[in-house]
Amino acid sequence: MSSKNAIVTGISNGIGKAIARMLLEEGYVVYGCGRTTLEADFAHHPQLHYTQVNLLDEKGRQQWVSTLPIQIDVLIHNAGVAYYGMHETVAGSSIQEMSRINLEVPMVLTQQLLRPLRQSKGLIVFVSSHCACFPARQGAAYAATKAGLASFAESIFVENRKFGVRVSTIFPDLTLTQLYRHADFSPALESLSPEQVAQAVYEIVSLPPEICYKKVELVPIISKIQREKML
Repeated sequence: MSSKNAIVTGISNGIGKAIARMLLEEGYVVYGCGRTTLEADFAHHPQLHYTQVNLLDEKGRQQWVSTLPIQIDVLIHNAGVAYYGMHETVAGSSIQEMSRINLEVPMVLTQQLLRPLRQSKGLIVFVSSHCACFPARQGAAYAATKAGLASFAESIFVENRKFGVRVSTIFPDLTLTQLYRHADFSPALESLSPEQVAQAVYEIVSLPPEICYKKVELVPIISKIQREKML
């Protein structure tokens, strides 16, 4: 039996890296992209095909897409960026970057890869955010992009379920990743780990093809930040 192919964006660290490792352990051939180089033990995995690319670079992104296999079984939109602060303090360029990486890029990639996903009756997983589910103080623009991503996922499911395509959206709460490098706070140690989020994705991809989890909210029992300097 041939291996299944998975496309995962943003695998150079954090949640994406944990998801890619999980899929490799499950026997998938993973085609991933990210902005930085990979650790040697990860990069040299025989079933990993990695491309270092900035997804905002349209030419580079198109070159990466052209290398993807004809058969696509799983597409995971994980790449994301966040800038925090009272909205009037967030730079316009940061708002544009979040809008493009968090929402525009997944929409464009989904449009480009839907036909092979229909042919394989594949699965699309969108990594949104728990803050997309409620008003996000000091994260208004980021939350809006992730809420838009969840709305897009709902519509894609309605359009494609008749073709056997499954669509799931996961909403992780505070996770110990580099996402908060542009914030004046960081998640407490009790927050989710990337591996715990990857475990939830494993549950999604392991379901039989007749059903899917449309929405998965993943939260730690204790949710708090280590520091907060913004007012």
